[in-house]
Formats: sequence, C-alpha cells, structure tokens
Amino acid sequence: MTKMTMLRNPNRSAARASDILLGFINYDEVGVTELSQSLNLAKSTVHSLLQTLKNKGLIEQNPDNSKYRLGVKVFQLGMRWVRGREVRTVARPYMQQLSEELGMRVHLSILAGDQALIADREEPFNSFLVVPGVGWTMPLHSTASGKVLLAYSPREVVNRVTREKELIKYTANTITDPVNLDKVLDKVRLKGYALDEEETLSGVMCIAAPIRDYTNSVIASVSVCGSVEQFPPQRLLDLTTRVKKHANMISTSLGYQLALVEAIDKTNY
Repeated sequence: MTKMTMLRNPNRSAARASDILLGFINYDEVGVTELSQSLNLAKSTVHSLLQTLKNKGLIEQNPDNSKYRLGVKVFQLGMRWVRGREVRTVARPYMQQLSEELGMRVHLSILAGDQALIADREEPFNSFLVVPGVGWTMPLHSTASGKVLLAYSPREVVNRVTREKELIKYTANTITDPVNLDKVLDKVRLKGYALDEEETLSGVMCIAAPIRDYTNSVIASVSVCGSVEQFPPQRLLDLTTRVKKHANMISTSLGYQLALVEAIDKTNY
C-alpha cells in the first residue's frame, strides 16, 4: 500500500496502526515478517506503518537485530493513564452502585502505617449506623477492611502488627491471639474477602474485598457495613459475591489482570 493510498483510507490506516501497537502485547521485540504474519497484513503495509509509529516515538527499532519494540511514548501514555486512575475517583461510581443495591454503608480504605484509613464513604440516605467516617483510622486486626489490607501486606508488616503490637480486644469477638489471626489472614488470601463479625463494634458487621492496581498489588479495600440484622446467614453468600464483584470491577478499571494475580498469590504465601 502506498502512502497516497493510506491517506485515502485514514480509518483503515488508523485501525491497522492500532492493530500493530496492540500486537506488541504478545512480543517484547518482533520483526516485520513475524508481525505481518500474526496480523495477516502485507509486509510492505506493516513496514510502512511501523516507520510512521517509529517517527512518532511509539515504536523503537533495536539497532542490534533490527527488530521492533514499543517506544518511550507508549510508556509516557501509560503513566498518564495511571495518574488519571486515582483509586477514589475510579471507585466512587462502583461504591455508589453497591450502596444503592444493598442499602448499606460502603467504605474505601487504604493502609496507613499500622492502621486502615477510610479514604472515602458512600451511604444510603436513611442510614442510622454510627461508624467511623472519612479520615478516621481503624485497627487492622478486628475490621474487615483491615484484615484484607493486612493479609496482602509484606510479611514484616504482618509480623509487626500481630507480634510486636498489642491486639486490643474491642468486643467479645475480637481476635487477639496472633496464631488465630494468622489463620484468619490465610483464609482471606484463599477466599478473597474478610469478615468483621461484631469484632470492632457490637451489633455491626462488615464484609471487605481487596482492590488491586495495574501492578496487581493490593492498594485498597472496599467494604460494606451494616447492622447484624442486615447480615443473616442466608444472605452472606450474596453479600460476599456482590462485594467481591465490585472490588474486581474497580480493580479492572485500575488495570488489574486476574491471571497474573492468581500466579502471584500462589508464590507469595
């Protein structure tokens, strides 16, 4: 295809250039022949488009083997995307949806030292539940959000919280034995969610699930909180499924990839 022909078909050219860029998802470096075969495009077309992308800094050519790889401009665009996906901004519509679906308060929490910080909150109009608000910190060992954040923290953080600090007993249900807490954290990693069964405040229960970013690291948790009456045993499965679903949707919007996470989790613990 000549340059004049390409100019006459801007939509086709744009689509093919996009296909070439997306083709690098499967390659660190690739030659013209291999790329043309994988995309089912003529070598001349691929070569011409690669030169255009190269001139824009989107593609680089390795001088040692003449193969092509993604350029620095792609990295810059990716980082711009990351900066624009701040977790509170991304999570807010999903938190609103979850709160409306369940009629419960929803918290977005992040790790702040050895505590869980409530970064955002969404609640139904008729909520009378008295629990901490935005900016408040909560213990890691007794809250659902805290257990999630602790479960996916580095081992030294877990040991510091469970072994070096006092595990305060807030209610009769609070776990204060480090060995038992370790077992609970193992279950959190295995099942992908945590419960607070009146462990921080009597009469209040919560379910939390992890939020991951584009590096597949747990950076926050989303939780629903309500009265004990709102958490009957027959409803727990549905509530847990919904919380995990919304956590995964937030994570996906932040660039999370499930397959990589499963592999990482198997090797970390």
